[in-house]
Amino acid sequence: MTKKLIAVDLFFPETVQFFGPMQEKHCSYPKRQKVRGKLRLVASRPTKLQSIEIKFKGHSHLTWRDPLKAHFIAQKMHAWKTLRKSKSILLQDATLPAGVTDLGFEVTIPGYLCPSFKSEFLEIQYLITAKILGCGKFAKETHIERPVQIHKTLLPKHVAQGQTLGYQVPKVIMHGERPANMKWEFKVPTWVCLENDAGIEFVGNLQSLADVPLEITRIEVDVIQEELYRYDISDDEFQGTKRHLIVCSNQPSIYLHPPLNTSIAFSFPLQTILDTTKYRLRRVKSVPLQPTIHDDHFYLMPDIKSTITRGRLTYSLESPFLQIRHYIRVLIYYDLDERTVIPPICIGLPFAVTRQITLLDNNADGLPSYHSVTRDGERLPHYTVDEAHETEQEDEEENEEGEGRGCAGQEPLDPTQPPPNRHPADPPPNSANGSTARRRKRAAQMVVQERTLDNFWILTSH
Repeated sequence: MTKKLIAVDLFFPETVQFFGPMQEKHCSYPKRQKVRGKLRLVASRPTKLQSIEIKFKGHSHLTWRDPLKAHFIAQKMHAWKTLRKSKSILLQDATLPAGVTDLGFEVTIPGYLCPSFKSEFLEIQYLITAKILGCGKFAKETHIERPVQIHKTLLPKHVAQGQTLGYQVPKVIMHGERPANMKWEFKVPTWVCLENDAGIEFVGNLQSLADVPLEITRIEVDVIQEELYRYDISDDEFQGTKRHLIVCSNQPSIYLHPPLNTSIAFSFPLQTILDTTKYRLRRVKSVPLQPTIHDDHFYLMPDIKSTITRGRLTYSLESPFLQIRHYIRVLIYYDLDERTVIPPICIGLPFAVTRQITLLDNNADGLPSYHSVTRDGERLPHYTVDEAHETEQEDEEENEEGEGRGCAGQEPLDPTQPPPNRHPADPPPNSANGSTARRRKRAAQMVVQERTLDNFWILTSH
């Protein structure tokens, strides 16, 4: 601040919301949001200003380190990436009158940006900054910045508004088999809200392929959160990837002696139930599973060391340095005869965990727009309005580029359409060519292959 400029402040909605797509569309809704705000300046006397700029900037900051080693010897990963930059000039070569002056501004936020996120190792943050430059040889710049939160959900807007009753989340049929033993089919929702008290609910059907009588002793169901840290999530190679598994701290849902050839309703709560048991962080080595169904498009993840613990779940995320995915872990224990010890079947059913958003009641009329800036310009002496936007690319070019590169956040997280660096249990990607009916048919069914217990480890209390 200076002697002439007493106070500066920014006012705008702190949260920007993006909702899920409408039916059969693959983009966020809306495609972009206009954030309106005002810059308040308090001057003790008329002040000449060279320029006033409003900037919007988003970045992702990775500071990963090995949690099982001491800080000074632990392996580390540090990276920084700018996600978005834009600038608008509110005025140039103007004289600010004494008293309080409010200048309106507008910032465009595209829908393909990653949501705001903060954890121990990664931060995704967005800031709106005002830069005020006075006139004179020794004039100092005045900066003020405020964070803006970007919240994204797969919940459609008309459902969040309560306009559609009885909305059903789209479901995917996932099937697979263990040769000469058992085959399975599950109908799983593509996404679920983390705040949902009912948790994840799905239906499964198990059938015997054995020549001898087969009996299922029990089925255990819980949820696994997989976190992949890397320098560039768009890279096809897994070199340098750090994998961390979080098992939901809730006890698994257990089903004793379920019948075969019968639809069984499964459920598991995602909200953490109070648990005082302490679990230690462990390091394991992931073993590539052997697919039970051969597929030319099947991709195997190489051996990478993983850390695993129990804890709270968070939302699914795809960002430049971190990918968070969720799986329903189904363990099937069964017997063929009393002499043979058969390892259980371990299956990972992918789905997305999203945020449950309630619509904000922002009073947009109380915030000025660029028309207000022009109107104020008629009242101020030596005041000119120059609305100049300097962005790295035009909005149309950015949208096209975002669609082409599949930037994280542009398309909602869809377990049926994973990125190229997918897990072995994930399905092959759908072809970009072909009819809409064919793509819909491929999205309706997927093959979920059996995992080894070394890949989805089971934790014991310590």
